[in-house]
Amino acid sequence: MGVRLKGLVVTLEADMHPDDVAPLLAAIGQLRGVASVDTVADDISDVINRRMVAHGIKARIWAALQDEAKG
Repeated sequence: MGVRLKGLVVTLEADMHPDDVAPLLAAIGQLRGVASVDTVADDISDVINRRMVAHGIKARIWAALQDEAKG
């Protein structure tokens, strides 16, 4: 038998207030195979921060490429 996954990490584009995340948590919780959905404030923050920075850089590069294609 191959490797079995125990969970997934969902990284938000930016920090969000817990009240604003509630609908997202509810939606993820409705997916088949999801046992629980928990928020993370301090744990694994380094991984999340790196992914948020990478996402921001990719978004800026994409925007620059789109501007270049227009003009």
